[in-house]
Amino acid sequence: MYFVGVDGGATKTLAILSDKQGRILGWGLSGPSNYHQVGVEGAINAINEAVTKAMSMAKVNRVNVMCCGLAGIDTKRDYEIMYKHINSIELAEKKILVHDAIIALMGATAGRPGVVVIAGTGSVAAGMNERGEYTRVGGWGPILGDEGSAYYIAREALAAVLKSYDGREEETMLTSELLKAMNLREVEDIVNKIYVEKVGVTYIASLAPVVTKCASLGDRVALRIIRRAAKELAELIIAVAKKLKMTEYEFSIALVGGVFKAGDLIIKPLYEEVKRVAPKAKIIEPMLPPCAGALIMALREGGIKIEQNVVTNIKNTLKNVPV
Repeated sequence: MYFVGVDGGATKTLAILSDKQGRILGWGLSGPSNYHQVGVEGAINAINEAVTKAMSMAKVNRVNVMCCGLAGIDTKRDYEIMYKHINSIELAEKKILVHDAIIALMGATAGRPGVVVIAGTGSVAAGMNERGEYTRVGGWGPILGDEGSAYYIAREALAAVLKSYDGREEETMLTSELLKAMNLREVEDIVNKIYVEKVGVTYIASLAPVVTKCASLGDRVALRIIRRAAKELAELIIAVAKKLKMTEYEFSIALVGGVFKAGDLIIKPLYEEVKRVAPKAKIIEPMLPPCAGALIMALREGGIKIEQNVVTNIKNTLKNVPV
């Protein structure tokens, strides 16, 4: 029996193929598979290409179960649109489609119950309880959501600089540091950069480390922004735990994404907030990457019990895969 896990995002699609013991025999890499970005046909082509490459490397011509964790599967409509096309892929007998936060969860906890919160350019959280029930919260994009993300942190900082310029906020080192990072001379140039040049979400998110740096140096405005971000991310975790009725039990929390490079500056207030509602929750290091989470879901769907030896095999054979 052979199984494939697919991690499909906005920049690349990675497929890994294993036997029933979790030993990875092949992998394949292709372009983006977020259908909002490349269209349905582009997404399916990317998945087909990555899986075909993995099968070719493993010298396998048929897969029993394939699990695809894709970015952009945010609503029931998204799921319906993509599942119809995923189901038409003939490379695998059985196909599963989930949001990419779910495979991040399954990778981070190696298939065990817990919660993952992802805070990169955007933010989202997902969880699974002891009964195997899943849920996902957040991930609603930069206009309607993404609280606590790098984009959120940087946007709040830019807004604070403009407020400080107006006299509606205290003076902050964010002003000089952000102007330097953006290669600008005047505060009003920020408005031109954002609205005229339309630099976009990714550029704005890339400024988050500047805010972290200012907070670490004791800037009060930056510290307030980081603490607000921590509270927002904690609320994602708490919402997942409440939905899955986990707040009274011990469960693991995995923190994934560039925002957490700030370390205790953001993790400590986040954890304090979570512990008020879920006192037995504990933070863990993510055990495996999202592609391995997709593989674990495929294995489980194929009737394979995820014992420690399977997890060890996945971990040991992932070393040559560009995760």
